[in-house]
Amino acid sequence: MSAATKPAKRQRVADRPPGPYNFASHHFVEGINPSGGNTFGTGFAIGWQRGLRGNIGDRLPQDGAIVEDVISAAKERLEYFQRTRFHCQETAEAIFHLERALDALAERTERRTEEGTEGTFDLKGRVS
Repeated sequence: MSAATKPAKRQRVADRPPGPYNFASHHFVEGINPSGGNTFGTGFAIGWQRGLRGNIGDRLPQDGAIVEDVISAAKERLEYFQRTRFHCQETAEAIFHLERALDALAERTERRTEEGTEGTFDLKGRVS
């Protein structure tokens, strides 16, 4: 059984809520590796991806949201506003920065794929 499919013991670590109406609960495997959790706020609930999905080309199905999903959803909402009478420069700038965030995360995936570490907890000698 590969590391991506091996069930791992998870522990729940509740973080300090980011705001008066929000709550974040992040889970870890082996005490240090992210593995799921939930983030709630007024009007939204996110169930995060639990554990590894494996290498590109041999991925397990996604069972929760990943950061790219949430950034894309926020970007799409702002793009909707830009198509209405509420369009403005500040929203255009926010969209620009969300696109840059998605680009940076795609570059990280590409680098980790080239290193052979994508879909693993391996940091390739980098200090954690």
